[in-house]
Amino acid sequence: MAWETISYEKQAFAWNRASWDERVAAHWASKMYRAHADALRAGTHDLDKRIVELVGDVRGRALIHLQCHMGMETLAWSRLGADAVGLDFLSPRSRKPTCSATNWAY
Repeated sequence: MAWETISYEKQAFAWNRASWDERVAAHWASKMYRAHADALRAGTHDLDKRIVELVGDVRGRALIHLQCHMGMETLAWSRLGADAVGLDFLSPRSRKPTCSATNWAY
């Protein structure tokens, strides 16, 4: 692989990451993410029922949620009993420090 290709791939990754980092504030302010947070705060979830039915019972099963963004769906799967871990490449400055399984502030 040529050096120029490696440099371009690293730059493309950096651009993609910066693009997602820029979206975080808008996503936290959106009605959709507020609905996710409200459901989690209420002790439930708002995952798409069709997806939950298709996946089936996750109690006691390991789940890795790739590109979890802010982790709300990961926590929702955890609410359904999965041993869920969310992975994403958001920079630490983009994460809401008040987010946890029990505390959703926005």
